[in-house]
Amino acid sequence: MTLSKDNDEQQKHVMGYPSISKYNQSIKHGFPSQYDSNYQQYNYFSQGYILPIQGYPNPNPNPNLYVSSSSNYPTNKYISMAAYNPMEEQNNGKLSFGRLMVILMLILVVGMIMLSLVIWLLFGTEGPVFHILALSVPSFRIINSSIVGNWQVNFTMCNINDHSKIKVFHGKTSIFYKTNLLAVTPFDPVNLEAKSTMNMLFNLTTLPEGNVLDQVAISEISKDKSDGDIEFSLEISLKAVLASDLEWQSHKMMVYCNNLKVQFGPEDKGELVAADKIKCLIVG
Repeated sequence: MTLSKDNDEQQKHVMGYPSISKYNQSIKHGFPSQYDSNYQQYNYFSQGYILPIQGYPNPNPNPNLYVSSSSNYPTNKYISMAAYNPMEEQNNGKLSFGRLMVILMLILVVGMIMLSLVIWLLFGTEGPVFHILALSVPSFRIINSSIVGNWQVNFTMCNINDHSKIKVFHGKTSIFYKTNLLAVTPFDPVNLEAKSTMNMLFNLTTLPEGNVLDQVAISEISKDKSDGDIEFSLEISLKAVLASDLEWQSHKMMVYCNNLKVQFGPEDKGELVAADKIKCLIVG
C-alpha cells in the first residue's frame, strides 16, 4: 500500500500536478497577515479551495478612467443638463398663440382704418362753406347806455360735396361788438343740393328801445365810432343734416365771421371796409 501511494505521488509529479496538500500548505503559510482575522470571521473557504496567488497588480488608482493631467480639466464624465420640463413647451405655445392674436388684432384695426379712409375719400362729406360778401349799417346810434342800429349782411352758403345734400333745419344769426350782443335774427330752413351755392341776406335790428350795454362798452364803442370805424363779428348757429346715398349725418355747427370792420360817415351809416369776400370759420 505504501508503494502504491508513492507511485501515485510520483505519477502526479511526473504529470505536472503538484500535491494539493503541499500547495495548500504553502499558500496557507504565505497568506497575508491582514487577512487572518477575516479568514476567521468569514469561514466559508473550504479546506480544498485554492486561494489567489500573491503578486496581482494593485487596483487602478484612477477609477474615472481618465489620464492624469496637471490641467484643471473637469474629471466628471457626465455633462449636466437641465431636466426636461413639459410645462415650458406648454407655456411657449401659449405665448406664441398670444402673439398671433395680438398681430391679428393689429392687422384688423389697421385694415378698418384704411377702409374708413378709403370710404371717406370716395364718399366723405364736409360741412357748408360761408363767405361774407357785404355788410352795411344803414343806421347806428348811441343813446345814453343803449345802442340802436340795423345791420344788413349778404353772404353765401356753399355745398362743396359731390354726393351729399345739406339741409338746415333751424338756427340763428347774431351780431356782436366784442363780447356784447347787439342783435339776433332767426336762420330759416335751407335745402342745398350737392355742388351748389346759395346767396343769403340777413337783416338784424335792435329793439326799438335799444340794446342796453354797460358803461365800459358804451365808452369803447363811442370812441371807435368817433375814430371812424367799428369792428363787429357775426355768429351763426345752426343744426344741419348731411345726407348721401350711403350715409346720413346730423351736425350742430357754429359759424364765426370775425374782424368785420365797418367804416362810418357823418350820417351814422357804415359799410364794410374789406373789398374781397371774407371766409368764415366753421366749428362742428
